[in-house]
Amino acid sequence: MDNIEKYGALLVGAGLVASLIVHGRGHYNRRASVIKSSAIGYVYAAGILIGTTIPWSSFQRQARWSGINWAPFSSGQLVPMDMLHNALLFFPLGVLLEIGYSPNRLGLVYVLCFSALLGCGLETVQLFNIDRVPQIADPIMNIAGAAVGALFSLSLRRLTSGLR
Repeated sequence: MDNIEKYGALLVGAGLVASLIVHGRGHYNRRASVIKSSAIGYVYAAGILIGTTIPWSSFQRQARWSGINWAPFSSGQLVPMDMLHNALLFFPLGVLLEIGYSPNRLGLVYVLCFSALLGCGLETVQLFNIDRVPQIADPIMNIAGAAVGALFSLSLRRLTSGLR
């Protein structure tokens, strides 16, 4: 396991713990929970940005358009564990941002748009890093992971609100 995978596993674990803490305290003070989860979500997104763009010593001035795998989910370069990592990395982000924007009816739409922008931005940055391999499938799995996280948060809230 290289450093990037270790960092990613640590980041996912921290995000899941933060998500569970915020979710568990949401019924005590809803407004504080919303603000806290939004802030934690953005810090988590910054961690994703930092963790997925290292090493920073490998940047070049010109984009490597020839290095992109343009065919999503093609069997030639498809790595199932990489796809799972991309989805799991964005799962806590989906939970945190859904909690933060759930009072707004567009919470799920916001989560999807934010994760799409972040995922595409990450792949764009990776175009300039010779040690990274940008793939079209990565942002798709990022969006899927955030969507599953947001739906999990939404269903968990509905389930727990029915128990009170």
